[in-house]
This record gives sequence, structure tokens and C-alpha cells, in this order.
Amino acid sequence: MKRFVGCLLGVVLVASAARATTLIPLDLDELARHADAIVVARCDEIASGRMERQGARAEGPLVFRTQARFTRLDAWKGEPPAELKVVQPGGRDGRYSALVPGGAAFDVGGESVLFLQDFRDGTWGVIGLFQGKLDLVHGASGELRVSRAAGLTESGDATPAGSGAIELLRLRDVGDDGSVSIDSFHEQVQAAVARAKGGAR
Repeated sequence: MKRFVGCLLGVVLVASAARATTLIPLDLDELARHADAIVVARCDEIASGRMERQGARAEGPLVFRTQARFTRLDAWKGEPPAELKVVQPGGRDGRYSALVPGGAAFDVGGESVLFLQDFRDGTWGVIGLFQGKLDLVHGASGELRVSRAAGLTESGDATPAGSGAIELLRLRDVGDDGSVSIDSFHEQVQAAVARAKGGAR
């Protein structure tokens, strides 16, 4: 699972009876600094199953992985391809499953802002599990806004938009519903990317 170290950035997996996932919060500057690419993208397809283990333990048990295919709508950092294959640990295969609570919840047709790590093999991973995925939603007046869900639960269910403590990103202009306009969010992301390039915090 070495390849998933980056997308598990900021996460401590605690082995316990409750199988809890403890997340170390990442603010916008941290997400922008660690991301190889930041994109606005639409999820077109999701596939989940067991993949063969790679490397020194290739003889070991199969591991679960979810892969989502996204179409890039806009790029805010980096030069990502028009089609993105985003993978994360955990998934389902028939009646078997291995889930990572707090993982990003993908939804076919859904549009999101993604903070991504490039695995250099044609696939990408979301930084910090759910923390690196923010959903595009429509506000009361129909304007496009950015919100965040808290990720997958232990049962594999997706949590509702607005439950992902967007204030942990330390954003300006956050509404009462926990969302921010896409224009304001874009401006703040670009400022965070500039700070990362300049080495300033």
C-alpha cells in the first residue's frame, strides 16, 4: 500500500474494535502545497473490486481498491490530463468489502474540486481522504458553490454535503450552510498555491 501514502496524508489509521479512522485536519494551504494537481472535474464512472498486491508481497492476499473516472472541467494547479483515473484504498467485490471510513465518496455525475496526488502510473489519489474532495452544489439563488461532505462512514454510506467541517480549511466567505461561492473558493485556492510556490505560510 506504499502508493497510497500520499493520499492518506494527514490520516492516522487506528486498529481497534471500532476500526476508527482519526483524521489530522488539513487546511487549504496544506492541501494546496501537497497537491500535484487541483481540478474541477465530473465523475463519469466508478469501479470497485479486489486488485492483486504489488511488489515484495505480490503473493499475499488481494487488496480492495476503488477507481473513479473523472473528466477534467478546469485545472487550478498543474497540467492534469483531460481524463483522470482516481483511485483510493477500499472497495467492494460481490458480498465482500473492505472500507476505509473517511474516504472520499464518489458519485457518478457529481462535480467536485479535487486536490490530487499523481501516482506517476496514470492514476491519481485524493489528498487526505475526504479532505481533498469538495463538491459543487447550487445555492438558494442557483449560484454555484463549494461544499464538503465528511466522507464514507464505516458502513460505506456517504455523508451529506455540508457535514465536512469546511471551516477547518480556514476559508473566508463561508455561508451558514457551510458552503462558499466557487469564485471566492477559486481565488483562495490560487492564493494558497502562490504561497506554496513562494514557500510562505
